[in-house]
Amino acid sequence: MKRIKLPTGLCDEFGIVAEQRDILSQQLLAAFRHKGYTRIATPLLEQEKLFQNYELKDQMYKFTDADGRSLVLRPDLTLPIARFLANNNVSLPRKFYYLGEKFSIGQQFMGQRNELTQAGVELVGFNSIKAEIECLLIIHWINRQFLNNQLTIELGDAQLVTKVLSNLNISATKQAAIATALFAKNFPRYQELIKGFITNPLYPFLKKWPRLFGSVEGIEDELADVQLPSLAKPIVANLLKLAKFVQHNFADQQVIIDLSSAVPQKYYTGVIFKAYMAQINNYVISGGRYDQLLANFQQKSEAAVGLGINIDLLTKLSNPPLAEKNKLVFAPLQAYPTALKLVNENDNYSLALADNLAGAKQEAATAGMDLITIGGE
Repeated sequence: MKRIKLPTGLCDEFGIVAEQRDILSQQLLAAFRHKGYTRIATPLLEQEKLFQNYELKDQMYKFTDADGRSLVLRPDLTLPIARFLANNNVSLPRKFYYLGEKFSIGQQFMGQRNELTQAGVELVGFNSIKAEIECLLIIHWINRQFLNNQLTIELGDAQLVTKVLSNLNISATKQAAIATALFAKNFPRYQELIKGFITNPLYPFLKKWPRLFGSVEGIEDELADVQLPSLAKPIVANLLKLAKFVQHNFADQQVIIDLSSAVPQKYYTGVIFKAYMAQINNYVISGGRYDQLLANFQQKSEAAVGLGINIDLLTKLSNPPLAEKNKLVFAPLQAYPTALKLVNENDNYSLALADNLAGAKQEAATAGMDLITIGGE
């Protein structure tokens, strides 16, 4: 019989890896539940139009249902929650938590996974900066609990690049080109694009902009002798304030600022945050404020901040310990009452189903369990 391979970008999980992911997921869900968050779960399939206004179009797995509607495997978990809140009379403000799979088609031959497990929170109905601080506190807790304080928090703002570039009186096409080079840290291309602004009062800032990435103190030193656009000043001041709060209140938490940070998703409207580890080419956690998202589905918008946790990456980096080694109990049928009593009294005991002791030994070896025998053969 021919072997059937999985589609590109998907993989099976088995044994210890699958168990570790379950253990870590349950620890996170229990933590959110104990903090009074409300659990929310949305379907894996959604209508394609839910995602059509966002930069996800070419990344989606698409289907057509019996009524001819275009459906997709969800490529994002925040948008379905926004759809749910718009369609249901849920009292706000409220803190939600979730766990689920999302699917996004990556570039072929790049070795990327197209299916990811994500946990996260959505704090909906909160205008205060306290919501951002809550998310940063969660990141700090995950850092201490699972990663031995190796995570760095990176702070940025979704509106900063737009606010700065709008002061240059250039076309949208030119603004987009500068933003693309800036986000990619493509210094030669960026320097070429800003040549025409050498007489502009903002040029000293523009020249430094791609390198405005680092500690609070470093950013403040770099900005000391440059002019910021008036619309950008409160944004930068807010980022510095938030970073200093983290420094002063979250012991051992490294925090940096990136004034040219790319936006994780198009719907973000304010502070964005990402958490990463050195030499890991992906973010473990990312999120931010998205105050206008619900306005796409209803007349009234709601202030909101959320974060998503890459469970697959966090499991790989944290390598959570497994529970106590399980025991397999073998007994002939006449001794089964004793075996059943033992299994019922111990959560990590289970019955061997083999017909004889040799088979039970093989069963235990295959499962990686210790064998207990009762009543002989």
